[in-house]
Amino acid sequence: MINMIKIIFQNFGFIDFFIIVLFVVNILIFISVKEKAERMHNVLYPKDYSKNMPDRVKNDLLKAEQIEEKKFDINELFSLREHMNSLYAYYTSITSIFPLLGMFGTVVSLIPMVDKMGEQSTGLFFTALTSTFWGILSAIICKILDAGISPTIEDDELYIETVYIPDKAHKER
Repeated sequence: MINMIKIIFQNFGFIDFFIIVLFVVNILIFISVKEKAERMHNVLYPKDYSKNMPDRVKNDLLKAEQIEEKKFDINELFSLREHMNSLYAYYTSITSIFPLLGMFGTVVSLIPMVDKMGEQSTGLFFTALTSTFWGILSAIICKILDAGISPTIEDDELYIETVYIPDKAHKER
């Protein structure tokens, strides 16, 4: 196991470095998408239980506690939705190319090995495998993170399309 880890880091090449940098960028995009999705979800599904109270009771409660109800501008909501969706599209696109980058690194590393057939070429072979390793590992981690955020995004999209854009929901039926 320790030898395998040593080989992986010993053969860390340009493609491997590129995959790791892209992985870090993708994680930063994920953090931004998650923050925006949670903010949007909190606007669409407020945890303020006073929303279900009769107006008379709610007004009395607000006066007693000196709390002002915060209004959320619909334009701000749609702007947040648009920005979150574009970031999420980048995130999912980058996630889907990680295995391709790993295979690309493998191919780039194996091509010179053809010229050196018969010579000692295990170094090139290990370099090829490390690119595949980093690509697949990055894709797996990002797909796991995606599984945690995509239901919230899909739920918010459905809510917006049925409540704020009802014509679109009726046309699709």
